[in-house]
Amino acid sequence: MHKVLALSILLFAPIKQIFSQFSKSETAPFSVKWRKMVSPNFNVFFEKEMDSVANYTINYLENNLKKIKQNPEDKIRKTNIILHGQNSVSNAFVTSSPRRSEFYANARPESGHFLHNNNWIDLLVDHEYRHIVQRELAYNETFNKTAHYLFGQSFASALSRSTMPIWYWEGDAVDFETRKSKYGRGRVPRFTLTSKMNVLSRNKLKYDKQILGSYKDKTPSLYESGYLMVKYLKDKYGVETFNKIVNTANKQAFLPFPFYRSLKKETGLNYRQLYAKSIEGFIESDFIEEKVSFNIRRKEKYYDFKYPTELQNGKVATIRQGLGGYKEIHLINKGGENKKLIVPGRVNDFERIPSSKNTIGWIEFDKDPRWDKRTFSVIKIYDVEQKKLISKSKKSFYSSFDISPSGGKIIALNNRVKGSQVLCLYDKNFNEEKTINLKGGTFSQIKFLNEKNLVGLKTLNGIKTVFTFNLMEEKYTKIKATKENIGWPTLKGEWLIYSSQKDGVEEVFFYNIYTKKTYILPGNTFGRYYPSISKDGNNLFYSQMTRFGFDIQSKKINMNELKEVTTIKEIDYKVSEMGLKNYEIKKLNPFLHFMRPINWGLTDYGFDTRGVEYLTLGLESRNLFGTLIFNGGYKIDTRDKKHKRFFGLSLQALYPIIDFSISGSKDYYYQDLILNNSEGLPVDTVENADINFTAKDITIGVRLPLSFTKGKYYTNLTIRSDYTNSNYFNYFTKSLSSTSAEFPLGIERKRNYYGGLIYFSRRHKTSKRNVYTPYEQTLILESRKTTNNSNYNGSYLRSDIYLAFPGLSKNHSLRGKFRYEKQKHVNYSFRRNIDFVYGYKNSFLFSEFSGWGVEYENPLVYPEFGLGPLFYIQRIRLISFINSGNVVGLVNSSLGEVKETPLSFGVEIKFDINLFRQSSIFDLGIRYSYVTKTLEKTKPSTIEITLGSISF
Repeated sequence: MHKVLALSILLFAPIKQIFSQFSKSETAPFSVKWRKMVSPNFNVFFEKEMDSVANYTINYLENNLKKIKQNPEDKIRKTNIILHGQNSVSNAFVTSSPRRSEFYANARPESGHFLHNNNWIDLLVDHEYRHIVQRELAYNETFNKTAHYLFGQSFASALSRSTMPIWYWEGDAVDFETRKSKYGRGRVPRFTLTSKMNVLSRNKLKYDKQILGSYKDKTPSLYESGYLMVKYLKDKYGVETFNKIVNTANKQAFLPFPFYRSLKKETGLNYRQLYAKSIEGFIESDFIEEKVSFNIRRKEKYYDFKYPTELQNGKVATIRQGLGGYKEIHLINKGGENKKLIVPGRVNDFERIPSSKNTIGWIEFDKDPRWDKRTFSVIKIYDVEQKKLISKSKKSFYSSFDISPSGGKIIALNNRVKGSQVLCLYDKNFNEEKTINLKGGTFSQIKFLNEKNLVGLKTLNGIKTVFTFNLMEEKYTKIKATKENIGWPTLKGEWLIYSSQKDGVEEVFFYNIYTKKTYILPGNTFGRYYPSISKDGNNLFYSQMTRFGFDIQSKKINMNELKEVTTIKEIDYKVSEMGLKNYEIKKLNPFLHFMRPINWGLTDYGFDTRGVEYLTLGLESRNLFGTLIFNGGYKIDTRDKKHKRFFGLSLQALYPIIDFSISGSKDYYYQDLILNNSEGLPVDTVENADINFTAKDITIGVRLPLSFTKGKYYTNLTIRSDYTNSNYFNYFTKSLSSTSAEFPLGIERKRNYYGGLIYFSRRHKTSKRNVYTPYEQTLILESRKTTNNSNYNGSYLRSDIYLAFPGLSKNHSLRGKFRYEKQKHVNYSFRRNIDFVYGYKNSFLFSEFSGWGVEYENPLVYPEFGLGPLFYIQRIRLISFINSGNVVGLVNSSLGEVKETPLSFGVEIKFDINLFRQSSIFDLGIRYSYVTKTLEKTKPSTIEITLGSISF
């Protein structure tokens, strides 16, 4: 298992490096001024303006690290933490190569289903540092530590991850954040709703399907399934037993399936039995589903209708999202028919659609084209009657907003880089009218009550306070302070209406601000989510989970039907803060972080049916911010003994990336050697003489990789230019001496050439079920040309066009491809083989090629079949193709210039498959091609094994 997993990682690495030796790092802008704080256990790196955020983070880390460890005395290496402030995406991660954790510290999520009553930094530390602890538990064992010293961070990390089931990592982290506080995601009913729905709707549950996913049915995330299984183990057998299972597995990392065997030994359960036990609690619930929904479903396929909002025209705007798909905004009329209105870009989902009259709005992420660690957000306002975008904000870091009842004003919550928040009041064209600094907590879910007043939430120390705010006087009025996980409050007269949970179910609460009594709508198993009030105030809209996803319900508000409930007692607001030590702020010296080795020793290898082909011994370094990468080493050719030394460097801190590489090798070839006399006349020929020489190659290149996420299309543009200088010298032969002495040939040659590439691709957003992106336009232009002072002369030009369209069904794909290649061969050719026509191999050197191809791809079946832990097949696809071309070239015969028009057609069966219960989906295929119209009478039929993309 371990060897195959490591091999899959090595196979994947070259796929990312299509156009360059080094892959593009995800980096922050060059203009960021980094600072550093140091404590006994942490190095915290942060942007200059984020000193207060960094100081809080390093204090929280030091004060809580013993609680987060499995055991307080566990040894954890000093950890690097990077805080990013220029990002709107709520995320964080732990990674190796180099070892670090990165927080998007100012991108606070608005969703109570995610954040609960937590402080954002607290949640990030609890969850991400738990991942550090998990990795260190593996590292501290002798076998894993030895692998680290021998091969570096990447190999050791892959080894530790292959030791554990994929659900362990996130499951244990979510369980920890839930147990440590009263605000973890495990306490939120929405978090385990998919599992609950699958159980209560009597869907057939299989462990592999629920863990690895499905193209056919909705399945829970690894966070959800992992949490349920880890929680069951700790609750049933105790935390000490769970820790023993983990520690035993890490000690036996050199054996196959160590966690499985340890689990079986301690509990008697296998994975399937454990999963079945972990969801037994849901079976005790009653399945009560409201049969009549506001929306009509024509097909029994999974898709959600969420965030219902009634407009002035009586229609309801909603977000519709299919299985693993992208978000669409739909309108539902009073008859329940829904129609797509628009496909927005990448939506910053704050669980609500702001609206006023017949306008709606949303927030889209707007990624910086060059710097991946900087993602802005923009607000867009759309008129549903005119069906057009009527206004758009400037780029900033918005988390939520609302439109005033008149439609003339917009209020937005903006997260500043330094960690503070401001309220921005705009007119309808986003001209700024007022900016209000917010203090004393984290503000969220701001909404207009009328033109002058807002309602919103403030969270501090686990307490949520519902307040109203007067825009003119800038005055707060407290409505309710509680430890309840309140979501999207609104005021209607004497009633505060909000969502929260009761007895493990999310409900809509009605709180009387005068009597202080609380009521709910009773009688629902799955809960009521994303509530909103109709324009006349008489009806309640909300989403309810069904077997096929969220449906919208509309219910008339009848106060006599409400059930009074007891909730957490209101709290007198008192602030208690963690005592903070002020850590010294240091300027970052980039030269101290110039070299950070991540992989060493045996870094690559190749083999075929005859055995090992080559081994690479080397070192790879990547600095902490990904702005400087270099590698070097020695490639041992075990077959032909053409060993090679190499060194490469990629400077990615600047707007264009600068790449440099140098390599040297001893090479040889065989050819007939003609011997001349002193007069230059040939007198003898040594057949098949060995020609030995030294080669040195230097390449320097500049590339500009840009990516855009505007609207429903993702666009990538890469421009590259490079220059290569190759020198061949020290030519000699051993064929002229009986003692194998080296006879110098007095030859020196050089090959110099320029290269260029333009890659442009525009692809529509893709859902999980799509076999390919619905729409694509890709253009590739590539050229190579030798210089005038080169001993070798040649040039090459290539242009490709790829187009994609939807097929006969929504998830099918119809694709076309076109290519033109031309090369001038004097005494050097840049390419010999044509790889465009499937199954065709040209037997002569081509000078010109033009070709076309058509493919049709469709899903065949969803077998969801596996063989134990070895493999699991999720989907089988069929690609039917036909392609052809015109080839012009030269052969070494009397024929001179030849022309060939190969025609190829056939099919390819594709398997979307998981190996060894890992989350990566391998695209494996078997392709049959039949080639006709070739000059040589070769075998027309070919069968190939193909490996496409590997998705994670």
